[in-house]
Amino acid sequence: MEAAKRRGLLHDDTEYERCMAEAVLFQMPQQLRILFCVILLYCNPTKPINLWNSFKGHMAEDFMQYANAEVAEAMTFYAIEEKLEEQGRRCSDFGIPSPTSAPYTFES
Repeated sequence: MEAAKRRGLLHDDTEYERCMAEAVLFQMPQQLRILFCVILLYCNPTKPINLWNSFKGHMAEDFMQYANAEVAEAMTFYAIEEKLEEQGRRCSDFGIPSPTSAPYTFES
Protein backbone atom coordinates (compact mmCIF):
# COMPACT_ATOMS: atom_id res chain seq x y z
CA MET A 1 0.00 0.00 0.00
CA GLU A 2 2.81 2.45 0.83
CA ALA A 3 4.47 1.71 -2.50
CA ALA A 4 1.22 2.48 -4.30
CA LYS A 5 0.94 5.79 -2.42
CA ARG A 6 4.51 6.73 -3.31
CA ARG A 7 3.77 6.05 -6.97
CA GLY A 8 0.67 8.24 -6.82
CA LEU A 9 -1.69 5.36 -7.43
CA LEU A 10 -3.68 5.85 -4.25
CA HIS A 11 -5.47 9.06 -3.43
CA ASP A 12 -4.91 10.67 -0.05
CA ASP A 13 -5.52 14.11 1.41
CA THR A 14 -1.91 15.25 1.77
CA GLU A 15 -2.22 17.86 -0.97
CA TYR A 16 -5.37 19.34 0.58
CA GLU A 17 -3.73 19.40 4.02
CA ARG A 18 -0.75 21.25 2.54
CA CYS A 19 -3.05 23.65 0.74
CA MET A 20 -4.95 24.50 3.92
CA ALA A 21 -1.74 24.73 5.98
CA GLU A 22 -0.26 27.18 3.48
CA ALA A 23 -3.47 29.22 3.35
CA VAL A 24 -3.48 29.50 7.16
CA LEU A 25 -0.29 31.53 6.87
CA PHE A 26 -1.79 34.38 4.85
CA GLN A 27 -5.57 34.06 4.55
CA MET A 28 -8.30 35.35 6.84
CA PRO A 29 -10.66 32.82 8.47
CA GLN A 30 -13.48 33.60 6.05
CA GLN A 31 -11.22 32.79 3.08
CA LEU A 32 -10.13 29.58 4.83
CA ARG A 33 -13.78 28.55 5.14
CA ILE A 34 -14.34 29.23 1.44
CA LEU A 35 -11.23 27.24 0.53
CA PHE A 36 -12.41 24.38 2.75
CA CYS A 37 -15.74 24.38 0.87
CA VAL A 38 -13.97 24.37 -2.50
CA ILE A 39 -11.90 21.37 -1.41
CA LEU A 40 -15.02 19.54 -0.22
CA LEU A 41 -17.04 20.32 -3.33
CA TYR A 42 -14.49 19.89 -6.08
CA CYS A 43 -11.54 17.84 -4.81
CA ASN A 44 -13.28 14.85 -3.20
CA PRO A 45 -11.01 14.42 -0.16
CA THR A 46 -10.93 10.89 1.24
CA LYS A 47 -11.33 11.96 4.89
CA PRO A 48 -12.99 15.38 5.08
CA ILE A 49 -13.50 15.01 8.83
CA ASN A 50 -9.71 14.95 9.31
CA LEU A 51 -9.38 18.23 7.39
CA TRP A 52 -12.18 19.70 9.49
CA ASN A 53 -10.56 18.58 12.74
CA SER A 54 -7.14 19.86 11.68
CA PHE A 55 -8.24 23.32 10.56
CA LYS A 56 -11.50 24.18 12.34
CA GLY A 57 -9.63 26.27 14.90
CA HIS A 58 -8.03 28.39 12.19
CA MET A 59 -11.35 28.75 10.35
CA ALA A 60 -13.00 29.89 13.61
CA GLU A 61 -10.47 32.55 14.65
CA ASP A 62 -12.66 35.50 13.72
CA PHE A 63 -15.61 34.09 15.66
CA MET A 64 -13.42 33.50 18.72
CA GLN A 65 -13.10 37.26 19.15
CA TYR A 66 -16.61 37.36 20.60
CA ALA A 67 -17.51 33.76 21.47
CA ASN A 68 -16.02 30.86 23.40
CA ALA A 69 -14.33 28.03 21.49
CA GLU A 70 -17.38 25.77 21.42
CA VAL A 71 -19.71 28.46 20.09
CA ALA A 72 -17.06 29.70 17.63
CA GLU A 73 -16.73 26.16 16.26
CA ALA A 74 -20.50 25.92 15.85
CA MET A 75 -20.55 29.29 14.08
CA THR A 76 -17.80 28.05 11.77
CA PHE A 77 -19.76 24.89 11.01
CA TYR A 78 -22.90 26.87 10.15
CA ALA A 79 -20.97 29.36 7.99
CA ILE A 80 -19.53 26.43 6.03
CA GLU A 81 -22.92 24.71 5.91
CA GLU A 82 -24.43 27.88 4.42
CA LYS A 83 -21.78 28.00 1.67
CA LEU A 84 -22.25 24.30 0.88
CA GLU A 85 -26.03 24.71 0.72
CA GLU A 86 -25.54 27.27 -2.05
CA GLN A 87 -24.25 24.31 -4.07
CA GLY A 88 -26.95 21.89 -2.91
CA ARG A 89 -24.75 20.07 -0.41
CA ARG A 90 -24.46 19.81 3.38
CA CYS A 91 -21.66 19.09 5.85
CA SER A 92 -23.29 15.74 6.61
CA ASP A 93 -22.72 14.75 2.96
CA PHE A 94 -19.01 14.79 3.80
CA GLY A 95 -19.25 13.06 7.18
CA ILE A 96 -18.85 16.25 9.20
CA PRO A 97 -21.25 16.07 12.16
CA SER A 98 -23.39 18.95 13.39
CA PRO A 99 -22.09 20.73 16.49
CA THR A 100 -23.72 20.07 19.84
CA SER A 101 -24.21 23.78 20.53
CA ALA A 102 -25.99 26.27 18.32
CA PRO A 103 -24.56 29.72 17.71
CA TYR A 104 -26.58 32.80 18.44
CA THR A 105 -26.37 34.82 15.22
CA PHE A 106 -23.50 35.70 12.96
CA GLU A 107 -22.60 37.58 9.84
CA SER A 108 -21.14 35.43 7.09
